[in-house]
Amino acid sequence: MTFDFITSTEAVEHFYYPRKEFEFIFQKLKPKAWLAIMTQLYPEDVSASWWYLRDPTHVVFYNKTTFQWIAQNWACQYEVLGDNIILIQKMGD
Repeated sequence: MTFDFITSTEAVEHFYYPRKEFEFIFQKLKPKAWLAIMTQLYPEDVSASWWYLRDPTHVVFYNKTTFQWIAQNWACQYEVLGDNIILIQKMGD
């Protein structure tokens, strides 16, 4: 089964194996379908007081460069909105 739209709200930072998880998600997306992700982007001026770091269930962090790599690796277009919304569109087959 494949989908036109998948959303992930405050979940990708909990992926122990992000490449494997994103591979699974992109396999479930139809061509030209959308993946919407909400996660706090790793700030360029991060400090030890950044609250996202203090959550022990957060095992991976992402920044704009990470999503650029994800988009290139899985042949997608992407847009970052603000500091916590990423829209990714899978290209058509």
